Amino acid sequence: MITYLINNKDFQEGTYIINQPGNYKIMEDIIFHPNPDNHFQPKKSQFIKYSPQKGYGLGFFAVIAIEAENVILDLQNHTIQCSDEFLLKQRFCAIIELASTPFIPTQGPSDFGPTIQSAKNCTIMNGTLGQVSHHGIHGNGMENIKISNLQIKDYEVAGISLNGGVSIIIEDCMLHGSSTKISALSNYSHCKFDLPFLEKIVKKDPTQVLQTNTGAKSVLAIFEKVKEEVALFEEATIYKKDYDGPFLNKSGLYDGNTYGLVLNSLGVVVNGFKPMRNEETKGNENIVCRNITIKNTISDGSQVFGLFHTNSKNEEAYGKSAFVGPVGDMLNLNAMILPNGTFNQDFVCEMQMAISKFSDSKGTANIDAYLYDEWILNNTNIFNDISMNKDDTKKRYYLVTGSDSMNHRMKGNIGFFISQGLDVRVEDVLIDGVQNTTMEKFKNGADSIGLCICGSKNITTSNVRIQNIVSNQNAHNIKII
Repeated sequence: MITYLINNKDFQEGTYIINQPGNYKIMEDIIFHPNPDNHFQPKKSQFIKYSPQKGYGLGFFAVIAIEAENVILDLQNHTIQCSDEFLLKQRFCAIIELASTPFIPTQGPSDFGPTIQSAKNCTIMNGTLGQVSHHGIHGNGMENIKISNLQIKDYEVAGISLNGGVSIIIEDCMLHGSSTKISALSNYSHCKFDLPFLEKIVKKDPTQVLQTNTGAKSVLAIFEKVKEEVALFEEATIYKKDYDGPFLNKSGLYDGNTYGLVLNSLGVVVNGFKPMRNEETKGNENIVCRNITIKNTISDGSQVFGLFHTNSKNEEAYGKSAFVGPVGDMLNLNAMILPNGTFNQDFVCEMQMAISKFSDSKGTANIDAYLYDEWILNNTNIFNDISMNKDDTKKRYYLVTGSDSMNHRMKGNIGFFISQGLDVRVEDVLIDGVQNTTMEKFKNGADSIGLCICGSKNITTSNVRIQNIVSNQNAHNIKII
């Protein structure tokens, strides 16, 4: 087996892609800081290697992407983490992705192509995975994976999240907890990912206007406002200046739900609790988790209200059950509607509407033209058009509840989540500290759960200890669905 020695220089231009068998050794602490001269994004000259159709249209979605068979990745007691500035500016990233793309075909906020190459016969061991905007380790469809002797910390969404894995061993690992130093709310992430869509509109015709209740706004003016606020926030964050604008995260906690360890059947874990697995369920089977500590799973999750057509086919995930922007970002009623039902001047919502109206490449953007062509322009009360019942065809829209800012169904903060598992053994596990600090009261999303087992068969546990599960709504040591 060929041995590859990996240093910081190997990450200067982006994700380290492992597409050949071998023994890969980390030789020093890695701080991921690629392409700072290009806003930490892949350059056009790199599109053959970092194809937008493989997920890199979202930026560098991983520090290391393993898409080969027969790989040993040995951190040799070193740390891999994102730089402070990359962490701030790239809001979708995993330290290690166990596939060529972060989504299986037909899922995700864009079209990432018809195929995915997942890791097989792979071992990851001996080191620390540090600060990152999403996951320590993430993957889809991987087989024969061993994750051993790792310290994982300062993740924002989950420490380990494996979808559709078969024959997995996770052992001797400590998940220290989700980050408590998150500077930005999710509306900042929306602006970062939506700006390129808006920029294309501006380059094509900057004179196009979005009608508002205070007059017409050009797409150029909306673009400049968003860009200005993003730059102001980033400068303040990087140089430790005062900032009290709309992106400021005063709690320092993630504003959605967060998890420690997730074992899920193939596909995204962003929808509601899945039903009992059946013969069509793929993966999440033959898994052993032993000698694992999961600590400090904490967030301040906020419910974001949305709208969608009544009597619609309520398909879930990424723009199929609510009005969203180009990357699945929810059109936020909390921000865009005043108490009297008229439009509130919110530049994020204006950006999303402009993309829906004018963009040739909309991504997931699907916002109903009535909102920006009639409701806003006529300054009417939108509440007259909203029902609480999706089947109420007398109303134009129904109120979408229980979702976060990306229209992910909120299920609560969960230390260890097994969704549609089969033949999973959990041995010698400590789940210490799951906290949901939100003061809102709403279904599931405000809950804290130590161990959640959903839609699963043949799950065995031995010496699982659970403590310090805290919520202002419902706290469960164990929840079985």
